[in-house]
Amino acid sequence: YIPTALSPNGDRINDFFTIYANTNQVKSILSLFIFDRWGNQIFANTNFYPNDERSGWDGYVNGVIPND
Repeated sequence: YIPTALSPNGDRINDFFTIYANTNQVKSILSLFIFDRWGNQIFANTNFYPNDERSGWDGYVNGVIPND
């Protein structure tokens, strides 16, 4: 499962964008790249476990939540 929304407001609901999966079927995520609407890479992570929110994107770009 890959969410379609992110709300990094600190309420612990959808604060991170990551990949969720049955760990019996998916052992690790090879790569997750996130790009802004202009094609700039704003997040990257490789070789991490599914369901680990802290390994996903927290919504920040250079320490700021973008408003676009």
